[in-house]
Amino acid sequence: MPKTFGYRTHAKSQRRMIDDQLRPGETVKWTGTPDPGAFAKIPRLWAQTVFGSGYALFALTFIGEAAASVGGGIGLAFLLVPLMFFAIGVYMASVMLRLGWRAVRTIYAITDQRVLIVEQKNDGAVTSTIAPAEISQVMVRRSADGSGTIRLRDTWGKAMFAGSVDFVTFDDALWGVADVAEASAAIDALRLPRP
Repeated sequence: MPKTFGYRTHAKSQRRMIDDQLRPGETVKWTGTPDPGAFAKIPRLWAQTVFGSGYALFALTFIGEAAASVGGGIGLAFLLVPLMFFAIGVYMASVMLRLGWRAVRTIYAITDQRVLIVEQKNDGAVTSTIAPAEISQVMVRRSADGSGTIRLRDTWGKAMFAGSVDFVTFDDALWGVADVAEASAAIDALRLPRP
């Protein structure tokens, strides 16, 4: 049985990315791509960006002092510590850029069997699959223009001081899709019990 593709039009390379992941007889009901700017609407990411920037700037003040004292063996170690903290700060501050870069290379598909999040990497496509049984909650955030984000499941992790914390990863939601109502309807149809 040939693989069928939904009515949405995407670049041929993106279609191929999804087509390569389909099982025999699986039919695509909806496809979409994430909006790279959707991450700028998440206050937690802004807080991380501001904190990471401050962290990096604070480390820079110590890098100057450490560079002046590199003369001895202890000076090199004194320089490496603030450089490490600077790198951590830059990594934290660049969270929205990193997520935006992932979004540009990602396509979503909702089939009659599962939700696919397919990300193109240099060494091939990486797919996250969410089966209907794994969809613990559907939480839809709609914008006035009809776009939005659909959260599909919870991920629990440990926070340093808060114990277990519920958070959403890139692979737990359909971020910033243009037609959130259609995607939500496709997810609802996927979750319906089959006869």
